[in-house]
Amino acid sequence: MYPEGAGDLPPAGGADYEPSLKSRISYHLEGLIPILLILIIAFFLAARFGVITSTTPILGPLASIIPGAEKPATMLIIGTPSTYTMQVLSSNRELVYPITIRSAEAISRNAEQQLAQYDIVLLDQSQQANKEVSRALGEAVQKYVNSGGKLITVLDSGIREPNEFGALGWKTTFGNTIPVECRLESMTNQPGCTKKVTLNGRIFPGAYGWKHRIMRGIEQYPLEQSKLIRETVLDITNTGNEIAYIEDARTKIQYTAISESPTIVGKSIYFNYDPGTTPTILEATLDYVK
Repeated sequence: MYPEGAGDLPPAGGADYEPSLKSRISYHLEGLIPILLILIIAFFLAARFGVITSTTPILGPLASIIPGAEKPATMLIIGTPSTYTMQVLSSNRELVYPITIRSAEAISRNAEQQLAQYDIVLLDQSQQANKEVSRALGEAVQKYVNSGGKLITVLDSGIREPNEFGALGWKTTFGNTIPVECRLESMTNQPGCTKKVTLNGRIFPGAYGWKHRIMRGIEQYPLEQSKLIRETVLDITNTGNEIAYIEDARTKIQYTAISESPTIVGKSIYFNYDPGTTPTILEATLDYVK
C-alpha cells in the first residue's frame, strides 16, 4: 500500500522534476557573489584614490563611508606662495591639511625620504628672488611623481640650479616631470622662463581642458563677460597636455595657463600664473590631485 496521494508526486530526479524557489535563488546567488565582490572592491579603490568623490552623482554620498576616502591630503610647500594662494589653502582644510613649508635647500637633504611623507608637493618660489633647486632635489621630485606623488609647480619656480654654470629651465633638473620648457626667443635670444608678461585677460579651457576635472563647468574665467583678471605670465613652451590658456584681451596673444604632464602613475600640474588669484580653479586642482 502507498500513502494516499503518493501518485501525485513526480519521481525524484525525473524529467518533470522542478527545483524549489529556494533552490533556484541559492543557485543564482552563488553566481552573483563573485561579481558583487568585484564591484565592491572596484568601488572601494575608486573612492580611496579619488576617482569617486562626495560630489560624484549617485555614488558620491556612498564614498564617505570608505576609510580614507575623504581624508585631507598632506601638503609640502617648497618656497613661498602668494598671500592669495595661502588663503585658498587655509580655507580648504577638508582638501589639504596639514601644510608644511620648507625651503628648497632644507628639503635637498634626504629629499626622497622627506618628499615621501606628503601626498602633494607645491613648488612655488614665485614670490622669492631665489629660484634655485638642486639636481638632487630635482631627481627626488622625479622619483616622487613616478611613484605616485602629486606635484604642482608655479611660474618660474625651480628654473635655476645652485651654481653659476647650471642650465636655465626645468629640463636639466626635473627631466620631463614638469610639462613646460624654457626655450630661447628667436628675436631677443632671451629664455622664455625669464620673460614676464603682465596682461589683462581671461582663462579658457585648452585642448585637454573641456572634459578635465580642473576646468569642469568653467567655460571662461572670470565668468562675467565684462570682467578681466590681471596676471603675470611667462613666455614658456608647453610640452604637456594643455588644460587651460590665458588670452590677453588687448593683443589676443594666448599663453599656456595650466598644463599637465602625461604621467602614468603620479600627477604633475604646472600653473603659468598665480593660482591663488583663481580660487575656484585652484580648489578644483586640489580636489583633482587629492
